[in-house]
Amino acid sequence: MKLISRKQLLTVIVIVVGLMIIATFGSPPTPGPPIGGGPCVPHNGRCWSTRQCCTGICDKMLAYCIDV
Repeated sequence: MKLISRKQLLTVIVIVVGLMIIATFGSPPTPGPPIGGGPCVPHNGRCWSTRQCCTGICDKMLAYCIDV
């Protein structure tokens, strides 16, 4: 006894893939640099706040972005 035919399986796969594409392109963009702060500061770049650094934290003693 066959539970699902090949045509039904293909239809389900196409619908699921289509929904995934719609969800991906319909979602809001990924958070980026700080609001009003321009591009983020790369590793070893000068900073004064951790929010400026793309990755890691801002070492305020040295004023550079470092990885943790």
